[in-house]
Amino acid sequence: MAQGGDIALDMAGHRFIFSGRSSDAFPMPFLLRSSCLTGYVEVARSLGLDPFSLVRAVGIDRSCLFDPDIKIPTDPVVRLLEMSASAARVEDFALRMAETRHFSNLGPLALAARDAATLREGLEAAIRYQSLHNEALLLSLEAMGDVVIFKSGMLADRSSPGRQAIELIVGVAHRLIRQLFGGAWRSRPVWFSHGPPADMTTHLRLFGPWVEFGQDCNGILLEASDLDAPLPASDPAMARHVKQYLDPLLAHSDVTLSEQVRRLVYELLTTHHASTDWVAARLGMNRRTLHRQLAQDGETFSSIFNAVRTDLARRYVEDIRLPLSDVAHLLGFSELSAFSRWFRTKFDCSPMSWRMAERAQAEESSSRSPPH
Repeated sequence: MAQGGDIALDMAGHRFIFSGRSSDAFPMPFLLRSSCLTGYVEVARSLGLDPFSLVRAVGIDRSCLFDPDIKIPTDPVVRLLEMSASAARVEDFALRMAETRHFSNLGPLALAARDAATLREGLEAAIRYQSLHNEALLLSLEAMGDVVIFKSGMLADRSSPGRQAIELIVGVAHRLIRQLFGGAWRSRPVWFSHGPPADMTTHLRLFGPWVEFGQDCNGILLEASDLDAPLPASDPAMARHVKQYLDPLLAHSDVTLSEQVRRLVYELLTTHHASTDWVAARLGMNRRTLHRQLAQDGETFSSIFNAVRTDLARRYVEDIRLPLSDVAHLLGFSELSAFSRWFRTKFDCSPMSWRMAERAQAEESSSRSPPH
């Protein structure tokens, strides 16, 4: 539903989000390496599903199930996981995939983390090089009082990543930490923002008894002693070689500075840390350098921030499960009234009007669908 000229389509069907000026637009969709589907065929077949029919139904070429380095949009992967879980009538489909993962499936992230001196250094390396593995992947370490959460998420296109995709990412992150410690690590609390499944068997098997649902974010809670613990396979000399190998790849990757800033704004907006100074610090530069380099891309921090906020506003408002007061908070507004005024300038209607129109459109489409 496009209003006020905010959403347009190019000839390839990719969306561009605008916030008033052409320089505020950026292309989507976000991309994943097809290695994210590792274990899909085996899990689908074990549950009596035809994996090739399912991937065809969401528009993914079956070659992605055999070649781990094909780039595929995030949304079909999200739909595939949700559709497969529904068809199999299980809520732990993606976690069963996570159980099959090995260190080698993580590509550059495994290389970066494997030889670090401590868990903190290993996770920071994984965060630094995450775009070399999957550009839609979001990993971060965030202090929360006396603990730190290793947050895991995904940039999706038209909707939120969904339960299955989130549980796959957190499950793989959990296995990464366990394998970095050589199996000697004692499980820590795991957080999910969605509700609990009817059957907790797989969750308890993977994460132990400390699985908490309905939290503010998704990730693994770590103590300072965890982060400072030495890794048994640490090899400082090899770590230097890996850094010398990966840094040029990162510098010459297709991920521009504008794209890095966009990713960070998506990640930091809900924590109210998506400021110019904070983002510049995360990128290892000062505010002036950030502004200068963004200008070379024809961008400004404000243009990127506004585009991200506009995109997230549309997604959150369309999610009827989210109270509009929560939407305002997630987007960094102190009051609902301030968010409503801002939303009207972007979409030429109130958030509630947009939500009601979207609901009516969905109900109309449902009523027109032929019976099965």
